[in-house]
Amino acid sequence: MKKKLLVLLCFLALSGCSETVKGKATVEDVWRGQGVVSSKPTTTAPHSGAPHSGASNRPSSFDPCAYDDSVLEYYVEVDPSTKVELPGGCQWRGEGLAFTAAALRDEDVDVLAADPNVDELAELESAGRTARVFVFDDKMCMALTEIDEGLAQFMLIEARFDPSCFNFRVVLRLLLPEL
Repeated sequence: MKKKLLVLLCFLALSGCSETVKGKATVEDVWRGQGVVSSKPTTTAPHSGAPHSGASNRPSSFDPCAYDDSVLEYYVEVDPSTKVELPGGCQWRGEGLAFTAAALRDEDVDVLAADPNVDELAELESAGRTARVFVFDDKMCMALTEIDEGLAQFMLIEARFDPSCFNFRVVLRLLLPEL
């Protein structure tokens, strides 16, 4: 009797798994881009112009020093009390890292992209915003994204530098929607 029951259960389990379900699978991105591989390939080739972003996607105002403490603590892993105001922005420090956010008015992205110290140049997209990510001299990660007043700049300097800028790219995916 047990053998017949086991065979019946196996048959039911296998027949339930053999059906084809039509439609398109979708995923809810509860982590807002962390750990999700984009189906859109990134490019490392420099191109002319500012980051691709329509005027409707650009924020009308950007205060680089106005991030919530929780955003800085949990997304960027810096201490909000270490905030230092700089010309055009602010810098915060954490354990083994420094993070800077700034608003730039007259930066020429093409000149920056042609800098011989740029080891890598790629684009990253999050929530409809595109940022150009630069890796400088295997020491620093920087990103620029278009805003109405010019460019928003983000930089991350880590004591234990990761040339892929993985942590920085995760931070960007979380901060770009906050603009």
